[in-house]
Amino acid sequence: MKNNVSNQNSKFFFSFFLALILSSNVFCLDANNLGELEYSKELNFDEEDERIKIIFLQRAKECYAKADWLNAKYAFHNYLVLADDNDQSKSEILLFYARSCFNAEDYFTAVEVYSDYLDSKTLKLEDVTIAQWERAMASLKVEDTRAKKYMTAIAHDVGHKFKAEAKAILRIL
Repeated sequence: MKNNVSNQNSKFFFSFFLALILSSNVFCLDANNLGELEYSKELNFDEEDERIKIIFLQRAKECYAKADWLNAKYAFHNYLVLADDNDQSKSEILLFYARSCFNAEDYFTAVEVYSDYLDSKTLKLEDVTIAQWERAMASLKVEDTRAKKYMTAIAHDVGHKFKAEAKAILRIL
């Protein structure tokens, strides 16, 4: 619930500032030429949001492929701010956003985004197993209580791929 309200506030402020910027200079990004500006007299904000979403997603994928974790993190975040809750690729994007946060050493955000991802409805079992492990690993850097909770859940899951590793870490904690 708290994340949903926070996400709605982020969307509102992002859209507000985007509208302010676009209405003041009437510039928009050209999806075919990243980084170039195109002058536009009439703006349809739904179309512009869609074009900007595409640009953010392209940028995020490029940065992720280059292991530029910080820029990938920001681009995935900006994409998700504009994404609809019904967006079918949202859960997959959440996973890549979480991994970007983890690799950028933003462990607190990574734990939160992994949790959002694991709360999604359309998940692949293999991705869930790895996401649970990655969330548990990120939580080691954030909070011992949470780390123990996530590691214990993995250690007690009979078929979990990382059961032995979780048990070993729990002995140390």
